[in-house]
Amino acid sequence: MARRYCPTCRKTVDEDVAKEGSFVIKKCPQCGYIFAKYEVKSVVK
Repeated sequence: MARRYCPTCRKTVDEDVAKEGSFVIKKCPQCGYIFAKYEVKSVVK
């Protein structure tokens, strides 16, 4: 996990990484502020 500064609760926190379907969401465990949200696609050969 990475430590990040949350602009909402103004603390340095360990980001919470959650997977919902094909999306990965990195958010603050204190207030729920979303640092990043992206979709993971796999390549099948």
